[in-house]
Amino acid sequence: MNEERGPLLAVLHEAQQIGLLGPRPVEEHLETVLPMAPWILPGSRVVDLGTGGGIPGLALACLTEAGTWVLLDRRQRSCDFLERAVARLGLGARVAVACVDATAVGREAEWRGAFDGVVSRGFARAPVMLECAAPLLRVGGLVLSTARGDDDEWPGEEGVLERLGLAAVPGIGDTAVRAARQVSPCPDRYPRRRLPTS
Repeated sequence: MNEERGPLLAVLHEAQQIGLLGPRPVEEHLETVLPMAPWILPGSRVVDLGTGGGIPGLALACLTEAGTWVLLDRRQRSCDFLERAVARLGLGARVAVACVDATAVGREAEWRGAFDGVVSRGFARAPVMLECAAPLLRVGGLVLSTARGDDDEWPGEEGVLERLGLAAVPGIGDTAVRAARQVSPCPDRYPRRRLPTS
């Protein structure tokens, strides 16, 4: 175990033991989000959609020491765990937990356009995740998501990026991260109150 990552790995093991993180080795969960770290710039304000047991937001906040973070999850059980984890890792000065629904906060003035970055892993299908992420981003902000397998393209509905004011960021290469930049304000009609589930 890497000594520097020891406290974080212990927290992620606890998340796994209580069912907030999948069954594969915790180190593998962590490795899937490390390629996002270089995209998190000092001074940025970042929100993690559906943090669950702490991947990717809690891990990135701990490892990058960059920016301020909001770990967003609508499940009280996850939020209770995340509050304890933030305190245990000494991140309270720059990491907050919000127990809210992403579709609700995307329509609230204090959240809309308030973030430099949105990160996500497994929150929802790409079109749904993007529809929740775009309203939160300022123009110029980035949404980062883990790619699956060799696919570094944004899957899903045709034209979804353009409708939301997003543009894919080229040059990701063979990393496991997809990125899109908010190039114009997200239209007010997003996120829809009832998002498609399939």
